[in-house]
Amino acid sequence: MTMGEIIRRLRREQGVTQEMLAEYLGITYQAVSKWENNTGLPDISLIVPLSNFFGVSPDVLFGWTAETERADVQRYHEQSAEAMKNGTLDEELKLWRAASEKYPKNYTCMQRLMAALYLSAVSGKIEEGRTRDEMLTEALELGQRILDDCRDEEIAGSARQLMVYICSDEQSVCFDREKAVAMSEKASDIHVCRQFLLRFAYERGSAEYRKANQELLVTSIHTAADIMARDLDYINPEEKIHAVKSALVLWDTLFDDGNYLFYSGTVRGLWITLAGCYTETGEYDLAVDALEKAYEILRYSENLEPTEQHYTSLFQNVLTHTPGDCAKTYTESERELFVSHLTQEAFEPLKENARYAQLVRKCAIHNA
Repeated sequence: MTMGEIIRRLRREQGVTQEMLAEYLGITYQAVSKWENNTGLPDISLIVPLSNFFGVSPDVLFGWTAETERADVQRYHEQSAEAMKNGTLDEELKLWRAASEKYPKNYTCMQRLMAALYLSAVSGKIEEGRTRDEMLTEALELGQRILDDCRDEEIAGSARQLMVYICSDEQSVCFDREKAVAMSEKASDIHVCRQFLLRFAYERGSAEYRKANQELLVTSIHTAADIMARDLDYINPEEKIHAVKSALVLWDTLFDDGNYLFYSGTVRGLWITLAGCYTETGEYDLAVDALEKAYEILRYSENLEPTEQHYTSLFQNVLTHTPGDCAKTYTESERELFVSHLTQEAFEPLKENARYAQLVRKCAIHNA
């Protein structure tokens, strides 16, 4: 609604004539008529008297209400989901920058802008005229504002998480190991996080109880497998091979039927990592075995319907995933990414392997 339409609605709701309002404000009723017909606007000096007369906040005259803001921010979320499905981080960043400018005190918009800045910077999608460090610095400043002023624990927790990531980035001017550790120590222990506590809060045997347990289980497996495969220091390739194979065992225990759905990209990445390890140790046939397994998972994910799918393993059978709504930080297809991994320099020693050459040709044919 325009300001004139809002003034007319408030006036009629309170049984006030244009003449009565004009007399209170010390103006002519024709001026009020112009406002209500959208051919003029009140002078800025009249905003407070108008709001006092009707007993409303000045924000109401400008069309703002808490519900209006919530509905508008929800529209931003919907546009954001579409941008992230397409992997267009530049659009995501523009979207939340516009939302934050419109609602500068909305902490949801602030946190989403912070996340967009961080993801864009670490993905190399740098805003025109800016540097990676400038974007990370802005994100860090937004995070500090959220921690200082926001009372929503979830938003503040998300901001703290991103701040730890930024302060742990050794390539950034924001690198500050002590600050990253200090902020991490302020976070809750894993045993008092939402996912863990819901196991006790829900009635045992209820659908909510089963869902909470399965969500905690997959989060725990994901974290454990990631630490095993990527975050521990191994002294030789053989140890790394053992670690990656052990991580794959965890995933295949959780998804014993191979129906990985959302996690298919993660598992595929582990097989590619394993192939790289085998290539490094000169075990080329085993390397190709691993790449073929990765390709098999790629084909599985490409054949998934975009609609909601149910996990079917014993340990995840109350959870669902909708492939068509999956967010990503890149514009390439999963196959294009696989091809780029397959042809990277690390696999140069496999070029003389017939099965490797066949796999590359197969991917190229399907990618054409």
